Amino acid sequence: PHPEPHPDVVHMPAAELDALRDAATAPERYAAQQAAAEHEQLVIAAVRDGRIEPRHRDSWLQVLNADPAAIVDLLGLPTGRSDIPLDEIGHAGNGDDENPLTRLWPR
Repeated sequence: PHPEPHPDVVHMPAAELDALRDAATAPERYAAQQAAAEHEQLVIAAVRDGRIEPRHRDSWLQVLNADPAAIVDLLGLPTGRSDIPLDEIGHAGNGDDENPLTRLWPR
């Protein structure tokens, strides 16, 4: 004699249960991946426009992944404040004499 199963209990193979659990967490994983990709793009843009220094890139990624509200802080930083100049500040010549030998033997 087998006991009568409880009406709320469903029997299924363990692999099927694992697949259901995996499918249930898929949207959360996808959202986390999307958020991480957006954070990375924001940090890359902040480095490019001088809001943060390249050496602080990983720190900012950790901050944004832990606290997405920090995006406001990142976007509020002034541009061009990097200690490393990112813009060209000058050049010599007009580009015609890139080869040093052309200065010795003019055309």
